[in-house]
Amino acid sequence: MKIDISFTCKCGQIVSETLPCPEPNFMAERNEDSYSENDESVICDSCGADYDVTIMNSFGGADVYVNNGDVDAKNSGPYYTEDDNDEEFYWKSE
Repeated sequence: MKIDISFTCKCGQIVSETLPCPEPNFMAERNEDSYSENDESVICDSCGADYDVTIMNSFGGADVYVNNGDVDAKNSGPYYTEDDNDEEFYWKSE
């Protein structure tokens, strides 16, 4: 599963990345118990600034936090790609 994020670097450059997005905990009974978290690092191509990105996904959708929420980020909803297609998810391609 992937998610697209974008934000403005402190140098003014727009940083856009496609990152892995964790699947929610499908065994959970309540939304608040379904959160899964993934930590990534994104580097600005223009100035080399390093940003910590936290992706949290649940039944209710995904939230993205850049530098603990200090940087305003936009994100797409989580989505599957052809690379995500494996035997466990064979039904996606049918």
